[in-house]
Amino acid sequence: MEYAIGIDSGGTNYRLRAVSSSGETLAQYVGQPANHYHLGMDMFLKVVNDNISSLLALFGGDRDSCRALYCGTTGLDSPEDGEFLNVFYRTQCGLSCPVSVVSDSELALGAVTGGEGILLISGTGSIAFGKTREGVTARAGGWLFSILGDQGGGSWVSRRAMQLLSRYFDGAICKTEMISELCIYLNIQNRNDLNKIARKAGEPPWKLPPLGKIVSRYADQGDLEAISIFKEAAELVFFIVTDLEHILSMSKNWPDFPIGLWGSTILGSSVMRDYFSRLVKERYPLAKIVLPSSRTALDEASSQALRLWQGR
Repeated sequence: MEYAIGIDSGGTNYRLRAVSSSGETLAQYVGQPANHYHLGMDMFLKVVNDNISSLLALFGGDRDSCRALYCGTTGLDSPEDGEFLNVFYRTQCGLSCPVSVVSDSELALGAVTGGEGILLISGTGSIAFGKTREGVTARAGGWLFSILGDQGGGSWVSRRAMQLLSRYFDGAICKTEMISELCIYLNIQNRNDLNKIARKAGEPPWKLPPLGKIVSRYADQGDLEAISIFKEAAELVFFIVTDLEHILSMSKNWPDFPIGLWGSTILGSSVMRDYFSRLVKERYPLAKIVLPSSRTALDEASSQALRLWQGR
């Protein structure tokens, strides 16, 4: 049976879908994440091929019958990454079909805006990707934690929450309900406990405790410190968007360009989302904020795989 494969390779999950020539879903699988920067090459090769094999096993597919593969992936941060990943999927996965690997940002832009405009992603990290109507693309943000990247993303919110706890343990601020809940969640009682977590979080790959949902809930309830954190997050990701808009001259040539939103941090916080929208309106009065529909990144990857198969 002939088929095409669409892949949404994110930081948390590796999602695959096989589709027939008519677009019918043959099988879908969620596997272990595969970022070549986080895994050694041997493990990267193993994880990708294990995920593909697990998908094919669900419908009895064989690799010789694959007619196209389209993958949007994390870890594609430069032209060199793009060249490496495209060669990898073409030569190391046992496929003899057309292959296209793009950044997960470009994949998400297609899912939210249809493929043009600017997409802001604020999930665990933060990045903006844009494409003009003439096809010119650029990105801004997405830099590593160690050089103050991921600003306004979930990891940044967690760092700010931990900074708030440090002020509490200094005695500079009083205990609030949010501080109490954060301490319970982290199982800490004093500055030494917080330092232990901070030291561990400061080592690669910089896995901070996920505190964003707690802070977001208290922001919605009116906690002033929580609101301040998410307003600051909105300002930081807005700055990334203004950088990208400047690079692409988007507002000059396309005043009502769309700005799509993607990622659990900004979509999960009404405070951050509303404040970001206000900043956009002040700077780009004709721009349109676009929220995701029910269409997912995997839907987009599958559609693009089908287009690649059909030569469109």
